[in-house]
Formats: sequence, C-alpha cells, structure tokens
Amino acid sequence: MEAENIELHDELKTMLRDKSGRYSYMIGLAVVSASIMLLSLLGKLGTIDGARVMVLYLGGYLIFQMMTGIVIFKLPLKKYE
Repeated sequence: MEAENIELHDELKTMLRDKSGRYSYMIGLAVVSASIMLLSLLGKLGTIDGARVMVLYLGGYLIFQMMTGIVIFKLPLKKYE
C-alpha cells in the first residue's frame, strides 16, 4: 500500500511538472509574439529607433523556440516507437 502511494505521488509530480513546462512554453511564445507586435507598432510610429532589428531578432528567437520545442518532443518519441 505504501509503495503504491509513493508511485502515485511520483506520477502526480511528473504530470504536474510536464503540465507546468507546457504552460511556461506557451506563455513564453505568447510574450515573444506580443513583443514582436508591440515593437513593430512602435517602430512604425517612429517611437523607437532600431525597432526593425529587435523585431527580426525576436522573430528569429520565436522560430528557434518553436523548432526546439518540436525537436525536444520528437526525440523521446522515437525512442518509444
């Protein structure tokens, strides 16, 4: 009974850790996307000099983050297929 309780508790922690990682990833993508839109708008209004460079950098970072998310998901998946 005690071993089953420990195993159940470990599975719960693993599930919560996975869920929190997924939410952190999604929030990070949303923040970078919102930053791109805000900097683009401020650049068009002439409020910020060099906004284009910042938008291009954040766009590259967004693509990098999405690609690493896909790769990190697919690598362990191949192990179990």
